[in-house]
Amino acid sequence: MEKSTTVDVLNYQEDNYSNILRNSTLQLNSSTLMPALSLFLADIEYNEFVRRCSDFAILIILLSIGTVGSVHTILVYWRVSDMQERFHIRTLIIWLSAVDFTTCAVVMPFEAIAIRFSYSISSNVACKLFRSIAHVTIISSWLILTVMAMSDTRISTVYWSLQSQKYIVQLVK
Repeated sequence: MEKSTTVDVLNYQEDNYSNILRNSTLQLNSSTLMPALSLFLADIEYNEFVRRCSDFAILIILLSIGTVGSVHTILVYWRVSDMQERFHIRTLIIWLSAVDFTTCAVVMPFEAIAIRFSYSISSNVACKLFRSIAHVTIISSWLILTVMAMSDTRISTVYWSLQSQKYIVQLVK
């Protein structure tokens, strides 16, 4: 009795393993070795989009605020004419706003599309173009901010040195 039970258990295990192997081979596409019952690309993209939905929402909020803020800054500084003594700072602020507007109007919408359709963007030219624009605007913003910081440092140094010279001249008199 004990011997037949052992044989039955062994036969059941062999049958179970062969069924698992047979079912798994039936579910594979023989040409690509991919599961035959796979999700469609649109379903995979949608699941990825749902997972990254908070990123998408933050990007849309930043895109909206950045576009409005950049246009507002350009219009305000373009019309201000009483900043003649700080004309170079005004020019740098306008250029920084223009670069920021380019980022908000061109780069960020492409990033939003890339978040939504991350696997089905097939144009290499578009990807390279928008990534290049993104890198150029990042480097341009960094350079403009660096120039603004350096010019402010230079202006404040000149101002303080002139103030100290006035103080010294007043002490001498």
